[in-house]
Amino acid sequence: MAGRSKIRSIDSDLTPPSRTAGHYIWLTWSYMITFFVPNFILSAIGLRTDFARRAWRQKVGLFVLALALGGGLVVLVEYVSPIFCSNSIYLTPDQLASTNFVSVHGKIADFKSRSTSTKAAALAAPFAGKDVSDLFPSIVALGRLPNSTIYPNNDIMELVGGNYAIADAWLSAFFESHKNTITLFSNRSLHLCAGPLSSIADTPCLVGKQDMVALSNAIVGGKSHRRK
Repeated sequence: MAGRSKIRSIDSDLTPPSRTAGHYIWLTWSYMITFFVPNFILSAIGLRTDFARRAWRQKVGLFVLALALGGGLVVLVEYVSPIFCSNSIYLTPDQLASTNFVSVHGKIADFKSRSTSTKAAALAAPFAGKDVSDLFPSIVALGRLPNSTIYPNNDIMELVGGNYAIADAWLSAFFESHKNTITLFSNRSLHLCAGPLSSIADTPCLVGKQDMVALSNAIVGGKSHRRK
């Protein structure tokens, strides 16, 4: 009896002298989560004081709360965020073939419902389900005006680092090796590119600023697929 009285005394000493509203809410939550485990069962497994039983209930309540928050985060990332993210479509080549989308350098573009009144849409939309990357040749980033040392892309400027002769030689070699798929004007501006259904240059290249804006507005997702 003396031992039990001593335990009750220690338990009483550990009880906070005053409790806030938040404390009562937390206790209520803990009891709601563990209501199916009565005190006599907890006593039977060794939790013989109110303090020990209350601590066990609070630990279980904390675990359930952490589990719920983790589950909520998974739902937010996997199911809610795609609703608000425009670039959320990812397709395999076979899936792409059955859609109205086109692939441009690993991105999926929808010219059927976006940027519809642009030159880019007029040329790319008829090739739904195919890779039209050749219509948007990325090689134009190495192009610059005659007698100019400025590239339109700052990353290209940094990469070239003043080695203009080497960059021009590489660009000339590229054009020479692709002369069947890219036709040039005499001033080295792009004229025709190979279309998705052709191996020769028969379609206007989309390299202007307006073409790039139209492409950016039409992007709806990404994938890895190149026309073979």
